Amino acid sequence: MHSGSIFITRSGKPLSRSNIWAMMKALCETAQVSAIKVFPHNLRHLFARCFYQSQQDLEH
Repeated sequence: MHSGSIFITRSGKPLSRSNIWAMMKALCETAQVSAIKVFPHNLRHLFARCFYQSQQDLEH
């Protein structure tokens, strides 16, 4: 892939912040978790933390 969107919607349009937000709210509802403290940016932190834990010993 040399150009274009990496993530697209079912209709083929680029995935937007509002699309991600709507999906996260729906997932919260399904999981019966309050969406008040759930934000798309949290995924960035979760990925970084999981990646770091898989690559590094947190004690050192």
